[in-house]
Parts: sequence; structure tokens; C-alpha cells
Amino acid sequence: MKGRLYTLILFIVAVHSAAIAQQVPITSQYLTNGLIINPAYTGTREALSANLSYRKQWAKITGAPQFQTLSLHSPINNKEKVSLGLMADYLTYGVTKDVGIYAFYAYSVRLGRGKLSMGLKGGLDLSNTNYNKLQFPDGNPTDPLLTG
Repeated sequence: MKGRLYTLILFIVAVHSAAIAQQVPITSQYLTNGLIINPAYTGTREALSANLSYRKQWAKITGAPQFQTLSLHSPINNKEKVSLGLMADYLTYGVTKDVGIYAFYAYSVRLGRGKLSMGLKGGLDLSNTNYNKLQFPDGNPTDPLLTG
């Protein structure tokens, strides 16, 4: 009984913990490019796969989010269980620009007619916010943090 209680407490803590330093971009292309949300997707098409996507949200609104990705992934060869992939993305929203470059590693195991894939993702995220481009309807802001 104690074991079940500890497992339940651990599950509740894990589910309700905040993930720090992770950002999922606004996208609707995850159905055509699974690498955006899941590194285990690497090599699942069992051939060299490339994907280029672009999304602009809220057309005709200045500063609306735009998201672009370029990805490439493939199994090492037909007999290997290992797959590798690369992805670059560019996200702009308002006065902020984010650039990301990622590498993917996936390992697959056959289970009956299907397979189980496990993946790792590592990369670099660069973010730049240009506060000088902010526009205020009332002129200059009175907040000293924004005026420098």
C-alpha cells in the first residue's frame, strides 16, 4: 500500500511540475513534420526525408508570429536501428526573433508488426528582443527599465 501511495505522490509531482527552459513554438505543421514536437519521430519514414514549412499567423497584423522550419532525417541504413536528423527553425513574434539549430538521435526496436522508437534532441536556441522597436501609443513610456 505504501508503494502505491509513493507512486501516486511521485506521479502528481511529476505531472504538476513546470518545465523550465523549454519552448514549443506555435505550429500546426506537426502532422507533416513530427520532429517539431517529438525526437523519436526521427527516421520513422524509413527513407531520407526533408521538410520545409512556413506559417504566418494573423495575416496583415504587424508583429504577428511567423515560424519557419527546415528539417532532414533518415535511418543510418536499412539494417540499423539508429536514425539521425537535423532541424533549423526561425520564429519571429513582435520585436523578438528566435533561431534554433538541433540534432536528433533515435533508436528503434521492432515489436511485432510495429516498432518502438526512443529519441534524443540536443541543440542551440538563440533569442533576441529589440526593445528599441517597441511602439507606445502615448509616446515615451515612463518605465525606466524600458527607456534605458
